[in-house]
Amino acid sequence: MSRNVAIFGAGPGGYIAAIRAAQLGAAVTLVERDNVGGTCLNWGCIPSKVLKTTAEMLDNLRRAKEFGVEGAGDFYPDMARLMARKQKVVTDQAKGIQALLKRHKIRYLQGSGRIARPNSATVSLDEGGTVEVPWDRLILAMGSLTLRGAG
Repeated sequence: MSRNVAIFGAGPGGYIAAIRAAQLGAAVTLVERDNVGGTCLNWGCIPSKVLKTTAEMLDNLRRAKEFGVEGAGDFYPDMARLMARKQKVVTDQAKGIQALLKRHKIRYLQGSGRIARPNSATVSLDEGGTVEVPWDRLILAMGSLTLRGAG
């Protein structure tokens, strides 16, 4: 295994690659310009499943009489509480990923990385300043954008 591995992108591909490389003995630096967990965790799969589960529950409650269940009251979503729950699920998952990175001694940099020269990247940190990141192996796990989203 290469000694220094740099990974751009901390979505499901990037953070899993980082953990595996660390398990194999590499010194790993993971760079992310947005939020750990990528699109799936922050805006896609996970938040939509929280909302979908709530919608299904609401539908089942409204159809309870069909299943022989009687109850009083009208069921409706409390959007503020629903969105707070969605955010809590996302935040808890992100904290779990951060804990995995820490447990595996993965250096995590919040910022934008670019290849500076062979075997070296420069990361412009969100908090200001830049960091040089040497690498023997570079993994690009930055996800993708649709053609519409790229413009």
